[in-house]
Amino acid sequence: MFHPFFKVVKKTYIALVMLSNVHYIPAQIPETTPLPGGNQVECLSGLAIKNFSGHNNTWKVVVSGMDIEGNVVKEKIKYKAIGHDPNKILTWKLFSGVGSEDYWDLKPLNSTTWNSTGEAYIPYEKHPANNSDFGEANGIVKLTSGSLSVLSTDPIPNPGKAIKVYFRKDDPNYFDKNVPNWFYYWSQSAEAKSLLTTEGIKMFKMTGDIPMLNADPTQVTFSLGYLNTGTWKWNPNGGVKVTYGNTEAGENWYPRVAQFGIVPNSNNSCNGFRKVMLGYGEINFNINIGESCGYRVETQDYGNIDSDIGHHSPGTTVQFIGIYGFTSVLKHEVGHFKVREKFWKDTGYDSDLDCDHDLFPDAWEKSPQGVDFGFIAGNMEEYNGNYNSKNITTAGPSAYYQEVFCRLIETVSKNEELKDLDWSYDPDPNSLFQGKNW
Repeated sequence: MFHPFFKVVKKTYIALVMLSNVHYIPAQIPETTPLPGGNQVECLSGLAIKNFSGHNNTWKVVVSGMDIEGNVVKEKIKYKAIGHDPNKILTWKLFSGVGSEDYWDLKPLNSTTWNSTGEAYIPYEKHPANNSDFGEANGIVKLTSGSLSVLSTDPIPNPGKAIKVYFRKDDPNYFDKNVPNWFYYWSQSAEAKSLLTTEGIKMFKMTGDIPMLNADPTQVTFSLGYLNTGTWKWNPNGGVKVTYGNTEAGENWYPRVAQFGIVPNSNNSCNGFRKVMLGYGEINFNINIGESCGYRVETQDYGNIDSDIGHHSPGTTVQFIGIYGFTSVLKHEVGHFKVREKFWKDTGYDSDLDCDHDLFPDAWEKSPQGVDFGFIAGNMEEYNGNYNSKNITTAGPSAYYQEVFCRLIETVSKNEELKDLDWSYDPDPNSLFQGKNW
């Protein structure tokens, strides 16, 4: 805590005020006024911010939230002004420093008017639509008394800092009550958005009766959903009963997703007909992630993403917390589609190269790598999701290969970049899943 220190010299005060490690001496030494009994009154000069804090942390405040019963929880912000003329109207604002000065619509907690000392809050309905508005982006404190005003970013007499603003991590989001704040705001990261669009594969088009390969791959864009019931609900114990995510319509293209052109096969190598992919069809590509992705995601390290995938044994268990877990699940689920891009991006899907129609090229299934994962050319290997997450070798060749492939992808995370995007706050003082910037 910071305390004013006063030294009396011949009935004159020399004031030294300590504010957030910034020392200042007022431009004018105030005179003292004798009172009966020999007491002195300090005449302060200069308007300054003495305190502006939430949760006993001077430079962090939280937007008010909502509990599970739908009641608004007002997050208290303590404030104190010094050098205030009691005859002047006092106001506090928290804004960007430019444009509107009512960005957060800061309000006194228990009054309609501002005092020099008290408690305030940011209303629940002032949640911004954009994650980029949190942090220091709109966190400058402006204190006004009559014609005088100071900012928290002023070096003297104020601390010269911007306030960092946070959201309550697990509360229902103001714009979509069906999702928590962390899901709504973390999904806005540039990395998350980039993951939801994948390169796709080249498609064929029909020129008369002849399929012709288009020049460029046809992109696929996923929609992102949230589930929190059954196995999708957060399980503090983790383990195999937790569903972190799934990819709908992307795990198996044949025959659900794609539209195929069927033309005579010239060499009769399969069944006399050749199937080529003409389009993705009227199918929505969706990724769903579970409640656990905002807490803890456990996976196993299967090796180096830069190495050619082969038969990998699971390594140590890897844990991703908070925004890291959310992003790793997205990477994993998109990875199921990238498996298809690995084999068909440049050639387009052609059943002449996949006679068993399991979407793995026959030549690759016969390769040492394919054999190592248990593939047999001529046997259709479908994805089987009923496997133990700690022992994926029992899932069959397709699921075994895909899970290793996706886990190699998910364990590569730009943690430091993601940290700057996490402005969540967990009210639980013992939480293991506190926001990265708290």
